[in-house]
Amino acid sequence: MSEKTTSTATQKYLIRDASSRAMNAGVSRLSDVELIALLPSNAGERGPYEKAAMLLSAFGSVRSLLTAGFSELSTHGVKERQFLTLHAGMELTRRHYQE
Repeated sequence: MSEKTTSTATQKYLIRDASSRAMNAGVSRLSDVELIALLPSNAGERGPYEKAAMLLSAFGSVRSLLTAGFSELSTHGVKERQFLTLHAGMELTRRHYQE
């Protein structure tokens, strides 16, 4: 993504494209940015892809992003609901592997 804000139309296209590929080929085919961008979001001025890319850049890895606390994530614009969505997904995954 460029430094400039990507147009809303482009953002919507990217989300539709990622959603379509996820439904047809599985979510394992999506990039880290695409997966994060698909999470429910109120990205504000940034589109979901830009926000996802910014978060991955700020935290350096998916692991660092997912293990960051709410206070740390909130400084990057992550709302409480988004934080809980990330952690609910991790907990469901943990439970899946315990069964």
